[in-house]
Amino acid sequence: MAYNIYLADRAPQGSEIPSDVRQSTLTTLQTWFTEISNMAINGMSSPPFSGGACVIRINSPPSIQPFELLIFFVLNPRYSIVNHLPHSGHNRRTAAGFTGWNDQFTCSEVYIDHGIQTLAQVAFHEAMHNKTHYGDRALHSRDGLAQSATPGASPSDNNEQLMAQFLTNQRPQWLAGFNY
Repeated sequence: MAYNIYLADRAPQGSEIPSDVRQSTLTTLQTWFTEISNMAINGMSSPPFSGGACVIRINSPPSIQPFELLIFFVLNPRYSIVNHLPHSGHNRRTAAGFTGWNDQFTCSEVYIDHGIQTLAQVAFHEAMHNKTHYGDRALHSRDGLAQSATPGASPSDNNEQLMAQFLTNQRPQWLAGFNY
């Protein structure tokens, strides 16, 4: 079994991600997370997955393991799903994306209106917030995609090591976000 990353396009009809951009985003994230997932299980005696990664586009709640990732793609902060996560205590929104959590669930979203040329980079950045539960100060002080996403950028070696370290952390994703 591979490490699964689920991408849910929740943009209003007519505002969906163009199919070529969607495929490019999937392929880019697949490449990055395959390397990271293999780093994560290296040396583990009983890894929760066999290696490799599978990035999957979905339209409905998946059957997801508590260590796997789910990232919503919404048009802009006005369509926020994270905003509906109960007791998250997170109110900050950026132009690119947002991740919030409470004592039970974690939820990440990427804003399509920010720019389709950086969807993979922003998704990776939000995945780092998701898995580490690092706030802005702790994450944004690091290099690479821990900072602002730029077109064509890739995770730094430090980003990959950080994600590998936290990849198997139990961070149940908020599936009720599909109700919004």
